[in-house]
Amino acid sequence: MITLLDIHRRKKKIFERMGLGVLCDWLQKRTFIRPNHITLINLFVGVGACVSLFNDLRLTSGLIILMMLIDGFDGYYAVRNNLKTKTGEILDHGGDLIIGVIMLIKSYWYFDEPWIILLPIFFIGEWLLIWWNEWQEEKFPERDFIYLFIFGWYWQGLVVQLVMQPMILGYFLFNRMRGAKIGY
Repeated sequence: MITLLDIHRRKKKIFERMGLGVLCDWLQKRTFIRPNHITLINLFVGVGACVSLFNDLRLTSGLIILMMLIDGFDGYYAVRNNLKTKTGEILDHGGDLIIGVIMLIKSYWYFDEPWIILLPIFFIGEWLLIWWNEWQEEKFPERDFIYLFIFGWYWQGLVVQLVMQPMILGYFLFNRMRGAKIGY
């Protein structure tokens, strides 16, 4: 079973192999740029992806991919250089929540299908459950739809989200109640 911690470890190894540790050191020693600044840039990139959604597939795809890379890097930079803050955590996860909800609501408006409104409700509900119980280190709300949005598979992404989000949350909660190792 793969846990969130396993994913972070794998990401760290990849980033180290890419030499991004040197970039983190350079940013910390030579610039004023901190992880929270990078997180804010990521939020603006995500808003750009939301604006271009359903209008320009190439731009949207590029912005989503850039957003994912930046989202991974800011956390890596914060942890690696011991710059992790509660504000940064809230900004990072809150930004992800805002971008996900905007994309899901825009999808509802675009397709005009009543069932799609369930998706942002599930997404926000899962986020609130995780934060209320302080499970941020173990689980982040499912956002499988975004991977399919990269390819312009919007409808398919929404259907996958509708099926996967409750299933994976249920699996997580079931394992949590049993006291089993948490993962997904």
